[in-house]
Amino acid sequence: MDSVGRRILVYVGTDTKPVDGAANGKGIYLFEMNAWSGELSLLKLAAEATSPSWLTLHPSGRYLYAINEVSDFDGKNGSVSAFAIDRTSGDLRFLNTVSSQGAGPAYVSIDATGEYAFVANHLGGDIAVLPILPNGSLGTAVDFHQDKGSLEVSMQTMRRRVALRSVGTMRPMHT
Repeated sequence: MDSVGRRILVYVGTDTKPVDGAANGKGIYLFEMNAWSGELSLLKLAAEATSPSWLTLHPSGRYLYAINEVSDFDGKNGSVSAFAIDRTSGDLRFLNTVSSQGAGPAYVSIDATGEYAFVANHLGGDIAVLPILPNGSLGTAVDFHQDKGSLEVSMQTMRRRVALRSVGTMRPMHT
């Protein structure tokens, strides 16, 4: 509970495919955090998902988006999954999964309006722009940019611009 008695819920993604010999999870887990000590208490598996490595919330707090570190979605691509959040129980309801449009998805960010998801694919050095539909699910990419080299996993959304960091550069990309 926080200082005014609200529960602080924390979602944690896990690797579900073997890494160094063993996988360590089944998807996205839900924890409750003690605001005073920072201690996390496991509540449950909130949703089964394939290697959800980076999680981000929609500005409304009603949806959660997860990068799926896979290489076999739609050929040789990674993917991004959308979930609706039950704000009382913390449960996640699967909405859909779409292609990240590249290899090695590493980061997803939502613009301040909640209309677009920006996905950085580390191995391909590219970024995809996915529309967020009214029900929180993701549409197929409406824009795609290939960069030189690989992307670092830092990306910030600012109004109608995205700043993405490629190795050695920092420049804005317009949406």
